Amino acid sequence: MHIIYKTTNNVNNKIYIGYHNQPSETDDGYLGSGDSLILAIKKYGKENFTRETLFTYDSEEDALSKERELVNEQFISRKDVYNLTLGGGKPPPIKRGSKRESYIGEKIRNSLLGIKHTEQRKQNMRDNAPDKSGEKNPCYGKLGSAHPAFGTKRQLIQCPHCLREVPVNVVKRWHFDNCNANVAKS
Repeated sequence: MHIIYKTTNNVNNKIYIGYHNQPSETDDGYLGSGDSLILAIKKYGKENFTRETLFTYDSEEDALSKERELVNEQFISRKDVYNLTLGGGKPPPIKRGSKRESYIGEKIRNSLLGIKHTEQRKQNMRDNAPDKSGEKNPCYGKLGSAHPAFGTKRQLIQCPHCLREVPVNVVKRWHFDNCNANVAKS
């Protein structure tokens, strides 16, 4: 069952509208995966949010079309919504065992391609961004053993094509399927 839902923050009445593929008619407790919504749930607690089903569809295409209609440029520019991007795009599935932060980063990059924000929306994003410059940065002035990353080792993995030991965070970008040694063999 494909649904379009509205999640409401009962503290400040901000809303989030989204698409969800729900296994049955029973509410599965899903509130949404929007980045600003996730932060708000962390801040206010899940118990302060309610979700209501606005529309149900048999096909994913119909549901995504309705989300595209509802979550438009005018909607995301409102101050009382958590949606940051236009509706109608299907996010990539969460890979089990991967870090949520990397999924969110990938989702933001993919969802913002080709989107033109209004000047009002840009100003809203600037106003809501935390200032972590200078002394407000948690690592400001921390050198050597006082730095949080001091003594940590990066996890290394061996590329099967070039046999180099490389950090996990660059494996997919420069090695394995994208490795120059692999490309040269093809």
